[in-house]
This record gives sequence, C-alpha cells and structure tokens, in this order.
Amino acid sequence: MAYAIGTATDFMDLLRKLRDYAAGSLDPAVHPDFTDGVEVPLGERWTVLTNGGSQPNIPGSGFATDGEVYLEGPGSDPADQIIVGFKTYRNSGANIWGWEMRGYTAFNNVLDWDTMPGVSPSCYAAFDDASMDIWLYANARRIMAIARIGTSDVLVHLGFIQQFGTRNQYPYPLLITGSTDGTSRSFQTNNFGHSCLPDPCNNGAYIRWVDGTWQEANNYATSNQDRGEARTASGYVFWPHRNPVSNADGNASGSAAYNEDTIFETFSTGTAPYISSTGIDAHALFPCTLANSNALIGRVDGVFAVFGFGLVTGDTLTDNSESVPVVYDVFANTWRSEPVDYFAVRRE
Repeated sequence: MAYAIGTATDFMDLLRKLRDYAAGSLDPAVHPDFTDGVEVPLGERWTVLTNGGSQPNIPGSGFATDGEVYLEGPGSDPADQIIVGFKTYRNSGANIWGWEMRGYTAFNNVLDWDTMPGVSPSCYAAFDDASMDIWLYANARRIMAIARIGTSDVLVHLGFIQQFGTRNQYPYPLLITGSTDGTSRSFQTNNFGHSCLPDPCNNGAYIRWVDGTWQEANNYATSNQDRGEARTASGYVFWPHRNPVSNADGNASGSAAYNEDTIFETFSTGTAPYISSTGIDAHALFPCTLANSNALIGRVDGVFAVFGFGLVTGDTLTDNSESVPVVYDVFANTWRSEPVDYFAVRRE
C-alpha cells in the first residue's frame, strides 16, 4: 500500500489530507507538510464523491464548520464500489473534535448521511484541534489514517478486509473502525471506551456480514471499564488480543487475571510469558484477524499486533527476507503504554 508521513494542523486538516491523498491529489514527495511517502498508484486511487444539498462539505481551510466527505474505492474488481463516509463533530468546551464514520453499499447524493443504501452504524474517532503527526495508508481496497496526538496514537480503518471466503461467498467485506464508543470522549480519555484496532472498544468497529447485516466487532463487553472488566467472550472479535471461542484460559468474562489473550501475557502471575525478542533482535508480527465462534473471517490488511517489549512508538521494523525489504511503522493503542498494546502497520 502507499503511505505518507507528515503533519496536520487539526482534525479537519487531517480529514482533508486523507481525502486528497487517497484521491491521488496529494503527493507526499513535494507537499511541504510531509517528510516521507509515495503517491497512491493511479489504479488504486479513490474517488471523491460529490455532495448533494443535504450533505454539507467540510471547509476548504480551517475548521469553522462541520461537514461530510464521501469516498469510493475501486477495490480489486469493478463491481466492488467501496463506499465510505466521514462526518466531523465537535464539543469545543470538552476539547472534543472528532470524526463519525460509516460504510454504505451505494452512493446517492439526493439522500443524506442516515438514509443512503446499506448504511452502517456509526464509528467514531477523537482527534484534536491542534497540530499532530500523521500517517496515511491507502490501496484500492481500504484507507487508514493514524494521528499521534501527544503520546496517543489513534487509528481509523475504512474498507475491505482480506476475506478468507471467495468473492461469491463474501462479496462485500466492508470494515469500518474508529477509536471511541461515541461522541462524548476526547482523545485524552484513558479508559476502555477509547481503544482502536487491533483491540477495538465497544462500538469501535462494524463489519458488513455475508447476509448484508452489519455486525459489531469489538474486544470489550462494556465501556468505561478498567482492564480487568473489559473482556467479552463471544461475537465478532479480533485475534490475537481476543480468543473468539472461549474466555482466555477458561476464566469468566470480567476476570482481572485473564483479560488479554495469553499469546501475549498473563497478568495474574507477575511472571508473564512475554513474547519478546530483544535477545534475538526480532519481533513477531501477528496479523489482526477478524473471527467469530464459528469461523475465521478475514485479515485486516496491513495491521499487525506486535509485542512492544523493546520498542517505542515511532520505531520501524524491517523485514529483509523479501527481495524488496518491507517496513512496518510501530504504534501504541491510544493512551496505552504496556507492551501488549502495541501494533504495526505495513508500508509498501
């Protein structure tokens, strides 16, 4: 996938830059706000759809008013028509500046945000009205943006997962993800109502299922909980942070002892079996995989859980086993700093 690394002046500027980068009108090699990156290849660029009268545009500069942006991804087949939407919101008195995001199955600009075909439930992401470091990733099937606000890394994903079924079996695997469970949280929130991929909070992700319904996918039973009460044992979840078929090690949901999958660590013992790597100068990357108790559904393209022992946000990992080395950018999930909460995103 194409990638771009730079800065945005605020949450609205971040949305403009994601829009322009995905559409191919922002070249990070020459844009003054970017320090690294490559253009989105011509055949993988997204189309900026034209807003109708009930679909207000975001401002061309600044962030004086809220608005909407709709994009269409080309996918890997002409029939894909990947439709996603962004709508900004704010509560300046509470330092809340965010995006509401949805997926659709078609676009009609005489309809509004709530009534377009195949509309998904909303996901939300909290940003800031000040300068932030940003990472943008795009290919024909999905777009992602990451903002580093202070020490918090916020990831959003919109587009198709890499489904394990065939196209006929699963024709429209659209995943929409954010970082918060609603519009009442700022980027400074440090509870489990604030968590993004690969370990999303309640209301943090929705997948369009094979029957055309939208299913919530998350790793937390309830919001505003401490770590020991946050696990859920059923539904659509993301491995490796969550086992889709049982509570970790057989403990009940809500157990403080086993709230993360034990592929990473066990909090109860104090002698956790860390997957670490500084001794061999390597870090294992686990593909963020959507599953339920009946099936493995698909991978989130380019997103990997990585145990953060020996890493800090801003690091990169390089896989030299390929003919062309592959680089991964390292982040920590929102406000967290424990090794279990790190993830990496692949550049291409």
